[in-house]
Order: sequence, then C-alpha cells, then structure tokens
Amino acid sequence: MRIKKELVLLGFLLISFFIFSLSNTIANNNKYFIRGDISNVKAVLYNFDDKNDKYILQNLVKAIEEYKDVPYRYGDSSETGFDCSGFVALVYRKFFNLKLPRGSRNIYKYGHFVPKNKLRPGDLLFFRMGKNIGHVGIYLGYGYFVSAESHKGKIGISHLDSIYWKKKYVGAKRILTIKYYLEPRILN
Repeated sequence: MRIKKELVLLGFLLISFFIFSLSNTIANNNKYFIRGDISNVKAVLYNFDDKNDKYILQNLVKAIEEYKDVPYRYGDSSETGFDCSGFVALVYRKFFNLKLPRGSRNIYKYGHFVPKNKLRPGDLLFFRMGKNIGHVGIYLGYGYFVSAESHKGKIGISHLDSIYWKKKYVGAKRILTIKYYLEPRILN
C-alpha cells in the first residue's frame, strides 16, 4: 500500500513537472507577448539574432513605449493622436527616416509582397475592412503586430491568427531594408 502511494506521488510529481515544462515552453514560444498588452514587448528583443531585425524591433519598442497612451484619432498622424495609417506613417518617419503616404490603401501601393511565413519585424500588414484595404499594422515577430485600433482607442498588440484578424488579412509588404537607414526616403 505504501509503495502504491509513493508511486502515485511520484507519478503526480512527474506529471506536474511535465505540465510546468510544457507551459514554460509555450510561454517561451509566444515570446512573452500577451494579446493587447504592450508592457512585455521588450522581452522579444533577446530572441532575434539578425542585427537588422533587432535594430528594427528596438525602434518599434521605442515607438510603442512613446505612443502607448496616445489616443486613436481618425484621419490624424500627429504625436497627439492618430489612426492606423497615421501611426504607421509617424513611426516610419520618426524612427526609420522614411515618409509614407497617408491612408492604408495608398501605403499598400509601395514595397514588395512578403509571404506570411517570411515576415520580419517592420513589415507592414494590411487588412480588409469591408471590400477594401482599410487597416495597416506593423509586424513585430512571432505572429504579433502593433497597430492603432479604434475599438481600443489607442495602439495595441494583436496576433495575426486571432479569429478577427485572420479573416481580414490581405497581405504584407516590406518597405524597410538596410538602404533606408542610410538616407531619408520619401514615397509619394
């Protein structure tokens, strides 16, 4: 009887350890992002080996920290309020020295297409609102992106595979490349 209790206890401990290890693995694979939460975004920096990706992500983290409490304001692209394309334009102008046009449909005309499995930090993600492209966000990594969202009233982090965004996803464009860090660029 005593041996059975010890085996049951040992089995319970092994199962508990396995579940704990599995939950840590899942947390590490999610790279500390929590849907809608921007407080832990810095942790993802340590998981990028590519210097270009890390540089882009460092600037995105700065932008998120700087603009996390700025209110959503349709049609604006200032530091006191912005919509989705205004946020993207502001971040690209201030942190990457690149001027983008206003409006997600206009931004969509630039860059080159990137397959979903080849996304890198800084790539722009486009989403359909109704029949047309009507939302844009900036890819962070591991399926997550940041954008200014009207329903949140400010910027937030979401996952590409969430039920809402997955069905609205149109595609991604890459505009940031190493050449854009060398001198200012203007896209018209």
